[in-house]
Amino acid sequence: MGSESETREDRGPERTAAEIRRLLRDVEEDGAFHARYENPHLVRCWEVMGCKASDCPAYGAEDRRCWNMAARFCALRSGVRSGEIACRSCEVYRRARPDPWTEIGESFNSVLELLEAYALRAEELRSQALEHEKMAAIGRLAAGVAHEVGNPLASISSLVQLLMRRAEGGELVEGLQVVLSHVQRISEIVQQLCSFARPAPAAAEPVDLASLADEALRLLSYDRRLERIRVVLERSGSLPPVSVAPKEVVQVFINLILNAVDAMPEGGTLAIRSGRRQGSVFVEVRDTGTGMTPELMARIFEPFFTTKPAGKGTGLGLAVSYSAVTRYGGTLSVASEPGQGSTFTVSFPIRSR
Repeated sequence: MGSESETREDRGPERTAAEIRRLLRDVEEDGAFHARYENPHLVRCWEVMGCKASDCPAYGAEDRRCWNMAARFCALRSGVRSGEIACRSCEVYRRARPDPWTEIGESFNSVLELLEAYALRAEELRSQALEHEKMAAIGRLAAGVAHEVGNPLASISSLVQLLMRRAEGGELVEGLQVVLSHVQRISEIVQQLCSFARPAPAAAEPVDLASLADEALRLLSYDRRLERIRVVLERSGSLPPVSVAPKEVVQVFINLILNAVDAMPEGGTLAIRSGRRQGSVFVEVRDTGTGMTPELMARIFEPFFTTKPAGKGTGLGLAVSYSAVTRYGGTLSVASEPGQGSTFTVSFPIRSR
């Protein structure tokens, strides 16, 4: 639609109106909301005002307008909560919207930005709904498997222990010990299945989320797998409480930490960072391990899915963790690239008083 270096005389009302019509036609034909009116008068807050708010989504972004962020950033910092109204006296706003035609173009940009955001959110909610239905179905299946396997497994364990007491030693006892170790491992899987299918109700209470991650580290401090790992803690001061069942969330962090350690078989760095953003408290567990492809990330929270060798993992740890976090209104997400490590983020809404 032309460069922003063109002068106002180069773009009269007729051309601006034609560009807006073309913009709307493109949106209608493509079915997408990413198109934008190119404003030849556009100036940036960091250029005009010397703004240093690098945490603002509009900072340094060519496709964002600072006045669309005002209610969350500039206005809140100045104590004014009137959103874009406060921007109308700003030099950036006035220079970027000098006439009614440019005002119309920028208004369309604001509408398209909102529609794009809502479309993305709608897709996220749809994916979450599908995931919830899938997890519920798997939970019902897990309950049946746990019930059917549990009873005969207990009988096998009892018989093996009886034979071990009667045996006089040698290869027979060694063989029975191997059998018993496998039975115990299967029992652990069944217990995880029961937890996944029918999570035991636990009372939520106000806690410091970062302290639960610290507790998980303390419990794992004697695990030899952490000897080759450099642990870095990044905590941003005092954090508001969240409402969760502490023991469950500690187990979540144990699962995430061990998962990170297993991704770094030759050693590496485990970074645990806590902080606050947009009404929530989060803890990130980041490793410098092998990383994951998008295909792996899409399945990482599925029960029984694991990238570990046979006998080294059940594929239930992350599924159980996901279930536990969402049970208390939180989110568990992952970001990763092959060869660049992975970051798991646990987030819970700040507890209302």
